[in-house]
Amino acid sequence: MALRLRARRRPPRGWGLQRAARAPGERLGGPQHAAARRPRVAVAVGGTGRLPAARLDAARGPRAPFARPPRRARLGAAAAGGDAPRAGRAAPGRGAPDRGRRGARPVARPDRRRPSGQPGVTAVRRNLLLAGAALLLSGCTLLLEAGPHDEGLVLAAADRVADGQLPYRDFWWNYGPGQALALGALTWVTGPSLLAWRIARLVLDVAVVLLVARLVEPEQGQDHPRVLGWPLAAGLAAAGALAWPANAGPGPPALALALGALLAARRQRPGLAGALAGLAGLWRPEIGLAAAAGIVLGGAPARRALPAAGAVAAMGVLPFALLAPAELVDQTAGFLGIQDLQRLPFPFAVADAFPDPNKLLEAAYPALLVAATAGAGAWFAVRRGGAGREAWALAPLVAGGLAYLLARTDEFHLLGLALALAALAGVVGARSDRRGVRAACLAVCALVALHGAERQAGRLLHPGDLVALPGPAADGVRADAAFARGAAFVARTVRAVPGPVLVAPPRYARVRFGAPLLNVLLGRPNPSRYDVVQPGVVTDRDVQEEIARDLARTRTPWVVRWIAPAARRDEPNGGGRLDGADVLDRVIARDYREVARDPSFVVLLRRGYDPDP
Repeated sequence: MALRLRARRRPPRGWGLQRAARAPGERLGGPQHAAARRPRVAVAVGGTGRLPAARLDAARGPRAPFARPPRRARLGAAAAGGDAPRAGRAAPGRGAPDRGRRGARPVARPDRRRPSGQPGVTAVRRNLLLAGAALLLSGCTLLLEAGPHDEGLVLAAADRVADGQLPYRDFWWNYGPGQALALGALTWVTGPSLLAWRIARLVLDVAVVLLVARLVEPEQGQDHPRVLGWPLAAGLAAAGALAWPANAGPGPPALALALGALLAARRQRPGLAGALAGLAGLWRPEIGLAAAAGIVLGGAPARRALPAAGAVAAMGVLPFALLAPAELVDQTAGFLGIQDLQRLPFPFAVADAFPDPNKLLEAAYPALLVAATAGAGAWFAVRRGGAGREAWALAPLVAGGLAYLLARTDEFHLLGLALALAALAGVVGARSDRRGVRAACLAVCALVALHGAERQAGRLLHPGDLVALPGPAADGVRADAAFARGAAFVARTVRAVPGPVLVAPPRYARVRFGAPLLNVLLGRPNPSRYDVVQPGVVTDRDVQEEIARDLARTRTPWVVRWIAPAARRDEPNGGGRLDGADVLDRVIARDYREVARDPSFVVLLRRGYDPDP
């Protein structure tokens, strides 16, 4: 649309606008200017058609040559003329600011940055980097080492579930039912395998790292520097925490569900958050409780989250409570009464690690985690209400991780606290404006990431004497040479007589832990329901009498004692000083005789059986 002013000489400044406002028909004769009788003609024409309102004033100097407006301006003006009520307001974000009227406000352009709920290019690249780091750190040692007790205990439970047995009723299990059922389903699909659960754990590690990054990410645009930096730092720390030690226990799945619950609560989905917290309790009850508390502290409505958590947890436990109520209570809540027998003194042997920096980091790592937790507690005490809901939501997980580490301070109890501290450090660092706080949070993330990377590098560069484990379930996994060669020796020996195999400790009166992994490698079942070999469990007289009855009932041909130094060593705790019952040791000495011996195992055959038929 072209506006031609009839006056050849420019009138005084402001005269044209005032006259146009009084009699627009004299100058703007087109029908599309019918709405210009309002005093806001400058806003209407300038906002709708992108015509600079200042040109309606008579500016001094020579008149600019006529220029045809762009097509968008013509269409916009025509639309304004066809719809008179819309001509009085400018399209948000598209009209030019009105400079023809003194005091007019410029039209604010909308924020075109992508919200944090829709990942942009930087978030996608960050997630790819974190996923690659988790795959590299956790996957580089996928086929290295095996845990005779911890890994064997979980895989033996998975074998039992795949065969139709249930936790608590058919075998002793002191965790929630989730891990046994999940790995049992995996074993039912793949068969007994040391590799299948490791691949599943690798996928889980990637998921947990990405969950930590999403929790740390502030609610800002994707181009904000903190959106990329702090989630990346916390995610790398989470990858380091998960990389070592990697065991088949229920801790990592429970932590993944707990972090998912906190993320769902942050996205205003309290029902889903509560359901995930209830699921976490089916793996590790204390982590499920910590997740539920974090949901409430994070600001989610408790009346919607907590009932969902309780309903899911109750539905998961109900079948076992109906089938074996006494066993369920005794093996879960009752285990708390004997857990103190396995408590280890807190390690302070930092001086023994000098001058090796790797050994120094390994020795000081638990103390550094506890110091970081104390610093976080002091920060919460000072900040209180100013700490932020995102930080308070992670506080119960940090407290639970600290209690778990202090219950038995070894490498298998580090993950809970290290992962929770990594997430908390990222959340606080991304939202704090104080340099000291951000520096401390970055130091925590660097510590956790460095520890995991250093331990994995040490395992790769100095793997030690590793040998492939025997049996189809091993799937190429290599373990300590003494254990692997001993397992192969036992497999050749027991091949002569089929039947169950009881894997026993050096003596039942005082135990440290057992080697149920041998049952998985041999493919031979345990005649009793006690795969676990721990002080306070198999040292009890009633338990030993039950195992003795199982040996007689099933006519078990083989008993294999694990006599490796790791099994014979006494720990500085209640279990190492306990003198339990010796009923089962006397039964084995009476009914079995030694037929073969290895540096790691002694093979005993029931009297009356011929090893060479």
